[in-house]
Amino acid sequence: MSEASVIEAEPTPLMAAMEDNLADHVAFLPRQVSGMRVDARPGLMLVDSGLTSDSFNKVLAARLEPAGADARIDAALAHFRACGRPFSFWVGPCSRPLDLEARLRARGLRASEHELGMSSGLDRLPKRAALQEGTEIRRVRSRERAPRGRVQLASPRALQHHHEQRPRRGEARLPRRPEGCLVSGHCRSPPRWITTPSRIA
Repeated sequence: MSEASVIEAEPTPLMAAMEDNLADHVAFLPRQVSGMRVDARPGLMLVDSGLTSDSFNKVLAARLEPAGADARIDAALAHFRACGRPFSFWVGPCSRPLDLEARLRARGLRASEHELGMSSGLDRLPKRAALQEGTEIRRVRSRERAPRGRVQLASPRALQHHHEQRPRRGEARLPRRPEGCLVSGHCRSPPRWITTPSRIA
């Protein structure tokens, strides 16, 4: 029995904003690091970190026309299968074509995990957030002004080390939820896909 689709024919603007934010988040670090790749051509984004982790290699933001969808999907899967790196294919309420999940299943991908989205109206947020004593928030406009030893983006080596210390995917999975799911794939084992939330928590 197949799962209900998370793709919606008429997703809300909030869902679209959340998916756009996710794509920007996923692509931010790889765009700054030499050797990492972000292919953000219209209709589909491919992020290849060069690491052997499907947490950092993703295909997402699918907004494909039905007629050309198969070729774009096949090209993305072929990229990761050729280099032998695991990856995640994210599907959400705004994904297109509407039968994207069926097309992924036909290529051996399977639903793997669920992610929840959260939102809050700005009028519900406190006017001044409570910060831990000694915490300082500053806008940094140059590398020289960035405080060393504080909050920093992890290097590719650190990300790889972090991944190697974690359980293999499948040994400790997130609980399945009806709100959405993650999709990932690997060329040497049955691929999976992960879909982003279809409901806002």
